[in-house]
Amino acid sequence: MKRPAKDLSWYIKWTASIGLLSSLAVRAMGDEGDYYVLDNLFNFVGVFGWLVVGLLWRDRSIILSQFVGTVMVIYVLYEAMK
Repeated sequence: MKRPAKDLSWYIKWTASIGLLSSLAVRAMGDEGDYYVLDNLFNFVGVFGWLVVGLLWRDRSIILSQFVGTVMVIYVLYEAMK
């Protein structure tokens, strides 16, 4: 499926992809506890961004997977902030 170049979804998907890659990089930098919240903040940017892209594209598989991921990361961040 061909997507229009450089529309709103293009910017969101690249921001979200950078967020997910940043999350992986932070996770690889140290022990789990050292960067736990930062890792999950970047992860949230990624999964929420891809959820928005899925909604813009009306792609059910992206919507479903990223909705579940977004809910899970929100829960993890909520628990970490207690």
